[in-house]
Amino acid sequence: MGIIAQDLEKIYPYLVETRTNGYKAIRYDRLIALLIESIKTQQLQLNELEKDSHPPQEYICCRKCGCKIAKTKKGDKDGSKS
Repeated sequence: MGIIAQDLEKIYPYLVETRTNGYKAIRYDRLIALLIESIKTQQLQLNELEKDSHPPQEYICCRKCGCKIAKTKKGDKDGSKS
């Protein structure tokens, strides 16, 4: 699995260099910053989608591993709303 330099060059030409032998090479040092910013943007979008699709829930902390567990309401076995 990999990235094809010629395909990347069409969209982000500054991420590709042509070496003296004529071969194209990806500037991974520059690509990493782009990927990190893309992940941040995507996470913001996911957070907005989650906020819109799920009402706020209360959580309790699991004493064994520290993970968050949604509190259930009385008569609600799995914590989901009907």
